[in-house]
Amino acid sequence: MNHGYAMKLSNDQCAVSMLEAGVNQAVVAREFGVHRLTISRLQSKFRETNTVADRPLAGRPRVTTLRQDWTIPLMHLRNRLKTATQTTSGIPGRNRPVVSWDTVLSHLRGFGIRCRRPFV
Repeated sequence: MNHGYAMKLSNDQCAVSMLEAGVNQAVVAREFGVHRLTISRLQSKFRETNTVADRPLAGRPRVTTLRQDWTIPLMHLRNRLKTATQTTSGIPGRNRPVVSWDTVLSHLRGFGIRCRRPFV
């Protein structure tokens, strides 16, 4: 059971069409194996927006893609003496000009990696 969390069914539209046909929410919930509250929220979302697609998320949009998130530490671990700015210049993808060195630093810190420069 889902217990009220967002339902990610490939056939949300089928659930909505069952509700529009007059089937009880509890029956639809049992059919899809989710909580009745999930079906209720799906129905109210469909009434408000006339679609079952997810609403836009709140907050700041991501700067990096998932692929870039995994590439940043790998690039840095290949050459541990690279600075965050040098790592930034080698990030592949369509968002390359947008990624800052501060973003790279925060990603590296998330993996437990610190940028180290050799002491001269």
